[in-house]
Amino acid sequence: MDMTAKEFVKERYPNARAERQVKGMIKGMQEVYYLIRDGRNTMYMASGKSESNAWVNAKKYILEREQQ
Repeated sequence: MDMTAKEFVKERYPNARAERQVKGMIKGMQEVYYLIRDGRNTMYMASGKSESNAWVNAKKYILEREQQ
């Protein structure tokens, strides 16, 4: 069974979490996006337009770092 991107990231970073962000002040003009952070770190490892997309981007980020 394949693991999801979220499971993949959590296996390597157990404290990883998704954080919902809102850009813009005017209701109806706001843009929602998600950040994946390792615990309380200020730097995020990935972002995405949806929570699922952010986890997928975090997985890509981890795979790229492991290949270096």
